[in-house]
Amino acid sequence: RSMAMNAAAEEEETEEENEPKGKKDVDTAQKTKTKKSGADKILDGLILSGVTITSPEMVLYEETGITKGEVARYYEEISKRMLPHLKNRIISEVRCPKGIDNACFYKKHPAGEKKADGVGVLPLAESDGEMADYYYITAREGILSEVQMNTLEFHTWGSRVDTLEQPDMMVFDLDPDEGMDLDRVRQGV
Repeated sequence: RSMAMNAAAEEEETEEENEPKGKKDVDTAQKTKTKKSGADKILDGLILSGVTITSPEMVLYEETGITKGEVARYYEEISKRMLPHLKNRIISEVRCPKGIDNACFYKKHPAGEKKADGVGVLPLAESDGEMADYYYITAREGILSEVQMNTLEFHTWGSRVDTLEQPDMMVFDLDPDEGMDLDRVRQGV
């Protein structure tokens, strides 16, 4: 449970409208009843696989209206297939704090962020000999923790953290011109 939910539970008798046990998703409109008033109160956030996604209604893709909550649900849905390709590989991310149409940035160092569940940190020597922390995903919660920080893209190294000098995967990142027909792009693959 999130810290916000724990705090609410200390002050209020909580009757959460959760789905059956074993369901991993608690929706945004999670309701609680207070002892004093009996009034419904909406808790802010969406909880997916134990990770609180704040501001799930925030639009990240203006053109289509896709929200942060929808992006988080998507990543949770594909995490089982994604994790084998992401787990224990150094990552770089594209983060877009105000949505894809605003300033996004490329992130490859944790830079003082609190280490989240499902995220590991590995200090490595840079080309100039200085040490720098890099991070990697260890579990589904790590993917969702990064999505909570408005990560929209994950990019991995070709090797795993325990065998950095022995890559076992190669990725071709195709960035075709916007006007190029998809069939033409497929020819390149």
